[in-house]
Amino acid sequence: MLDAAAKLYQSNCKVCRANGLLTALKYADKVAWSTSISEDKKTLYMHSAQGFNKMPAQVVNGVTKVQVKACVD
Repeated sequence: MLDAAAKLYQSNCKVCRANGLLTALKYADKVAWSTSISEDKKTLYMHSAQGFNKMPAQVVNGVTKVQVKACVD
């Protein structure tokens, strides 16, 4: 599942997470992520699956909640 999650990140998340597009938190910015990480994982899973602020929902086009959860983890 890790390989699938890595592929999902590469195809669906990396562009915004690497560059901060659409106000996305940058992947390696630990300070910016500290608030989100302090929330429970259930909230992170929900935001990733359903979308949050400017980030679109990731459970689309055959991507499942299980895949999104693995990517968040």
